[in-house]
Amino acid sequence: MGLLTLLMAQEVRGQAISTETNRKATRLALLFLGVIFLFPVAAGYAVQYKVSRMGYVYCQDQSHQWLHAQTKVFAVNATSCDSQ
Repeated sequence: MGLLTLLMAQEVRGQAISTETNRKATRLALLFLGVIFLFPVAAGYAVQYKVSRMGYVYCQDQSHQWLHAQTKVFAVNATSCDSQ
């Protein structure tokens, strides 16, 4: 958001945005766009790995997903998953 504000301020003042600045801004925007999509996936795998290493089991039937929002349920054992 800050980068966009700086670029807009340059435009409002009538200063031309250099090709190098434009290239850097584009690369930075694409990097953050990739992070927006990849970080939640990587974090989900990391959490599931850590929790399973602690001895918990993933409850497939109790977990749900709606669009991008995900709720993962873990329990102490498989019988705990079935009892809920």
